[in-house]
Amino acid sequence: MYHPFSIAETTKSARTIFKKNFVTIIVYSFISFLLLSVLGIITEYVISPEAFWGKMAVSFIMIFVQAYTTLGLYKLIFTVIDSEYYEFEFNRYYRHSKA
Repeated sequence: MYHPFSIAETTKSARTIFKKNFVTIIVYSFISFLLLSVLGIITEYVISPEAFWGKMAVSFIMIFVQAYTTLGLYKLIFTVIDSEYYEFEFNRYYRHSKA
């Protein structure tokens, strides 16, 4: 099946979706940045330069966190695209535990 599309139309719709959900995407990106910055600070300043295994462990944790936050951002973006016709809410996508 061939579905023609216009680059200008796609860019226009992407800009509209981004404008509506700018705060959500920026807040998620900021939280990811802070988390990775804290791990970077731990690697550089808390663990001594001679502690090779400690730095390697934190580096692997950073790789895992980076991959997780990147996939989370992709999911967030696709969810925002899919929810073009209704209001996006975080509580719709996170489970609430009953205490």
